Amino acid sequence: SVVGEEKAKETLNGYIASGEEIFDYFAREVFESQPKEVQEFLMKTSILEYLNPELCDNLLNSRKSNRILSYLASEHIFISKTNENYRYHPLFKEFLFKTLKSFSSAWQIRMLYRKAGMHFSKVGEYESAVNCYFFSEDYAKAAKILEKICDRLIVSGKFNTFMTLIGHLPAVILNKHSSLLLEKSRVLLFMGKWAEALKNLDKLKKYFKRKKDSKRLVEILDRIAFIYLVLMQPDKALVYAKRAYKLALNNRNLKAKIMLTFGNIYRAMGEYGKAENFLNSAFKIGDEKIKEQILDALARLYSEKTEFKKALESFSSLLTKEDPDNPDLRFAPRYANAAALFIEVHNFTKAKEFLVRAMNLARRFNDQRTIIYAIGIEGKLYLYQGNYQKAIDCYQRAIELNSQELKEKLLELYARIDLAYAFLGKKEISKAKSELKMVTDLLPPSTPPHILIDFWLIKGKMDIIDGDLNSAEKDLIQALRIAEESQQPFSKMVVFYELAKFYIEYNDKEKSFRFSKDCLEIASENNYDFFLIKKGKDDLSFFEFALKENINKDYLLSILEKIGTKETNQLCREIESKYDLEIQLFGNLIIKNSDGKILASDWKTRKAKSLFVYLILNQGKSIQKDSLIETFWKEKGLKEAQHNLHDHIFFVRKILKEILPKEIDVKKIIKYQSQFYTLSDEIKLKTDAIEFEKLITRASAMESSTKEKAIELYKQAFELYKNDFCPELYEDWAEEKRLYYRNEALKIAKRLAEYYYQNKDYDGSLSFYKRALQFDCCDETIHLGIIKCLVALGDKIGATRQYNEMEQILKKELDLSPSSETLKVYQELINSLK
Repeated sequence: SVVGEEKAKETLNGYIASGEEIFDYFAREVFESQPKEVQEFLMKTSILEYLNPELCDNLLNSRKSNRILSYLASEHIFISKTNENYRYHPLFKEFLFKTLKSFSSAWQIRMLYRKAGMHFSKVGEYESAVNCYFFSEDYAKAAKILEKICDRLIVSGKFNTFMTLIGHLPAVILNKHSSLLLEKSRVLLFMGKWAEALKNLDKLKKYFKRKKDSKRLVEILDRIAFIYLVLMQPDKALVYAKRAYKLALNNRNLKAKIMLTFGNIYRAMGEYGKAENFLNSAFKIGDEKIKEQILDALARLYSEKTEFKKALESFSSLLTKEDPDNPDLRFAPRYANAAALFIEVHNFTKAKEFLVRAMNLARRFNDQRTIIYAIGIEGKLYLYQGNYQKAIDCYQRAIELNSQELKEKLLELYARIDLAYAFLGKKEISKAKSELKMVTDLLPPSTPPHILIDFWLIKGKMDIIDGDLNSAEKDLIQALRIAEESQQPFSKMVVFYELAKFYIEYNDKEKSFRFSKDCLEIASENNYDFFLIKKGKDDLSFFEFALKENINKDYLLSILEKIGTKETNQLCREIESKYDLEIQLFGNLIIKNSDGKILASDWKTRKAKSLFVYLILNQGKSIQKDSLIETFWKEKGLKEAQHNLHDHIFFVRKILKEILPKEIDVKKIIKYQSQFYTLSDEIKLKTDAIEFEKLITRASAMESSTKEKAIELYKQAFELYKNDFCPELYEDWAEEKRLYYRNEALKIAKRLAEYYYQNKDYDGSLSFYKRALQFDCCDETIHLGIIKCLVALGDKIGATRQYNEMEQILKKELDLSPSSETLKVYQELINSLK
């Protein structure tokens, strides 16, 4: 009991304070006063770290242990109980063991340890079993059990326990258990003791070479390759990986393991194509354990390649394999890597969640490398959030811990580059320069491309601050060269952005235009909206220039809308009010100038009007000359068709010259180059049909996240559809467009009707169902939608009338009756009103 424990401690402390020899006290006052069977029990059980009745009975071949333990506890004889186990006071235990040694031979004590080892082995307490077999000097059994549990010890982060246990084994035993020697090297890798691990592996390499054990040699060479990879010597790593692969022969799993190493080496060298090929090939032949490691490597590869979607998919698949009831050391760096990825895509909530998991696991298993790495990632999170001082604190702590624990150059390199950015953000320029100087000294010959790109970008920023614009330009061009060679779309976009900003600042319009366009093309194609959203929150100069030059205007406006600040909203309003012509294509063609005045145009022929509309819908796109001939004059001979095309292009140019503002260069309105015609996208047009499509696209993208906003956009699109597309145009292409827009309008009307019905706005729903019916009077689902609304409004007569009307329409138009399913639903609805 707690009271008993306190009483025993009080007695013991009193004797210690009096200066009397404590062991004399134990002998005289405690041990000698006990019955013989209790004395024997006390001595023999002193070899145990804890006691319970079953363990003691097995050790002593007795059935009295429960009674004796209860007696000792009740008499407060320096024993305490926690749950089902008892423990002697450390000093009392020491006294008992000393007494045991005076009454027993070394052989007898070893036999006691052997019995204890057998018990622990039987009940699955293997670490205790190994310790007992050590003390019994049965090293063969200790080694055998250690082989069985070493993977569990390592995965659970018990590195020191493993190193202590293996340290007790004599060399002659270790040589017979070579797998333990290999596991020792693995633990040294986990502990970041690279030099010691290399030394250990070099000895093993010689040993297994003499034994002609090719399988073990492959594992050793693979680990040596891994160490050189971590030490940022990928060329050397490649040499050892190639040696290992030659020895792997027909062992599929070993081959998969080496191919995984090849993948990681080529990733570090920036040869991403080779890396991905090796990893995918390894995945096909490896077992489940290897496949998990390959998935991890692929996730990191995609992340480094800035293919964020693929990286997130790989990490998601990997992290689902975690067993919450059995924490696993391997998941600590995986969560840390996933957190870094979520920071890159600006999902800071998810990044924080994964960072906490990574840190908790790393601390649980004392995984110093992941702890240091996670602290660095926490710094990156603060850096991206603009909290520069907290970022600086994290990076400096990570650098200090790394210098104390691992001395790993790659970790230091990552931290110092970001630390330079953080100092730059805080306007502490001299400190930023100091960090960049350290980065320069750290860069190895084979530096991963993404690190080099960051280096040249920040160097460019430093040179701009120093006013050295020539050097800054060279730095940014160097970053672009590396990004293009490594084929990283995200990195290319970032560099294009920085180059565009540089040239905008220093008034080089041609280069500003080129790099702005390149940046926005990559961003829109790859859904890198998060990057532009972050940049737009800090500075709008890039957006203002690109919008002024009409570069990817619609995409930029969608980004500004997502940023949603007062400044961006104002910029959107200004841009959307500026256009050269407003063109209405739903209904008869109407052209207005920017003041809203309708412009009358004397079309030479209906074909000229049709060509004009066709070019308007394809503004900015290069259309092949032969394609235009096929679309408009396919019934004519080639010579006549070419003449007609040339004649009509001339006429459309003339019309545009008449209706466009005078400052627009007429020669650039319709360009002809290499057999392609292009209507210049420098003309700012507002076209209802194009706006209609853009609104649908935006609404569709928002539907899963912000339903209300999507519905508002669908309504705006539907309001634009005033009539069918250009009913006065009869060509096949126009008829196809007419049908397409009509179907899109129908889909919107039905979608809006369904939305309002689900939200119990039955009048609103009824209105859109009736408008949908104007597009397709034979669609049973629309009729049924109207009936549902009328039933919900309690209008049974109206519902019946609608069903009868449907019957008549279907009979007249299609010679059909309503389907049995429609009839069944109608009857159920009508019956619900009774």
